[in-house]
Amino acid sequence: TLSAVMVLKEQSLKGVLGTSGGDYRPTIHAWLMLHWLYRNKSLQEAIEMPRVLWQGENCLLIEQGAGDASALERMGWQVRVANHPSPFGFGVSHGIEKIGESWCGCADVRGEGIALPI
Repeated sequence: TLSAVMVLKEQSLKGVLGTSGGDYRPTIHAWLMLHWLYRNKSLQEAIEMPRVLWQGENCLLIEQGAGDASALERMGWQVRVANHPSPFGFGVSHGIEKIGESWCGCADVRGEGIALPI
């Protein structure tokens, strides 16, 4: 299942993105938008960033590079670390970002797809 989001800036389309990932889709969307909209990464960079997923209670699943697992454990989190990019468990995201007057297709390194103009 793929969930899609349209992002507007000043009533103009800034881009669209979608992700798979089952119950983690809302978290993945939030993670992507955090990096894209608030940390000023390109959408492609945001899609490629290592992810953190909450797995209930005090359990986190993180991709390598997403954070300091030992620091999280000291705060009481149970942390499982996966290789980055991990093709399993973190969803696969794709998107299209408007840059100036052009559009940039973005594909996730976790999946097998690529973005091609047609």
